[in-house]
Amino acid sequence: MAASFRIIPRNFHHEATLSTEFAAADGCSIVNTQNRKRSRVWRSDTTTAADASDNQYIAGTFDDGDPREPDYFAFFRHRCHGGQVRLQLYSDAGWTSQVWDSTPVDVIRAIGVDGADFGADPYLIGAFDPHIIDSPFYLRFDPVACLSYKVTFSGNVATFGAAYWEVCTFMLGRSFAPARQPVSFDLGVIDLTETDRSRGGSLYSNIGAQARTLRLLLESVNEDERAAWLDIVRQCGLGRDLALTLYDGEATRRERDHVMYGTFSALDAIGRSVTRWNLLTKSLQFQEA
Repeated sequence: MAASFRIIPRNFHHEATLSTEFAAADGCSIVNTQNRKRSRVWRSDTTTAADASDNQYIAGTFDDGDPREPDYFAFFRHRCHGGQVRLQLYSDAGWTSQVWDSTPVDVIRAIGVDGADFGADPYLIGAFDPHIIDSPFYLRFDPVACLSYKVTFSGNVATFGAAYWEVCTFMLGRSFAPARQPVSFDLGVIDLTETDRSRGGSLYSNIGAQARTLRLLLESVNEDERAAWLDIVRQCGLGRDLALTLYDGEATRRERDHVMYGTFSALDAIGRSVTRWNLLTKSLQFQEA
């Protein structure tokens, strides 16, 4: 399947007022899902999370009365593998008039069968997929206007070693899919590990965190998409969050590996060729949060 690129440049979850029925663990409020800091997460109380009968939900409402029309939902850096998640959208601000329901969906969207074989299957999934618990949850659907929404977690997260539900960041937004796909892209990794050698020659490493980077080249941008790209760049800048996905809808590890959340790392200009005046060029540089 050819690459199917989409970008989600605005996070409606950041604009919502949040509520829930269960108290969160100390210092792990639901409002932590409205920022991208890795050290700030929402975590459920450990006495209720592992029991399938004790579902947890986070609800959002848009107090300004302006309906949003999302078509993409995702969450990142979470400990919800083994469970299920359900997204419900409502046309009113009080969660009564439901207009869309995902029904419960498995949090694990794809199990990789083509990864490196390290000779161990720590999660007993029948495949060598050592980074499966680092994978995000993502869901695309037809655009629906809503004034409130509810995200419900259910199932047994203890399957993958967690005693609670935990999410760092939610993304709920409207995706933009350009008419022409990228002609090339590079997926890389930033590694913050520090290394040094002693006077005796021993090599020491202080293992640091990692973050992915992505560079894309859109060589033939339609003229009627010029304004949209200008709006996206100005909306996000270098500091506002966005999400993007390649191989959208493929339901494979390749899609999973290319669902990312972060910021632009550079704001490249929109170019215009003097020989093909009706087509523009645009490159994107992105860094994972």
